[in-house]
Amino acid sequence: MILTYLGFMTYREGLSWGLWTWIWDNYIYLMTASLVFATIVAFYTYISSFFTGELLAEHGNTGNPLYDVRVLPSQTHTC
Repeated sequence: MILTYLGFMTYREGLSWGLWTWIWDNYIYLMTASLVFATIVAFYTYISSFFTGELLAEHGNTGNPLYDVRVLPSQTHTC
């Protein structure tokens, strides 16, 4: 439904529609916010794996924190 609205408004108003110009004008800020948020979530996941009792995956426990932070903790999900 959202994509339909975006497509309709783009067809109606063209690429000068206010949403697209706002995204274009704030592109650097949006990308910076995305990068900062992703980094915070990655570090939170890495650090919380030590306190929740979940162990890192065997291949993610190298002892090098710069490498280990990018390997997500192994989680077992039961249905």
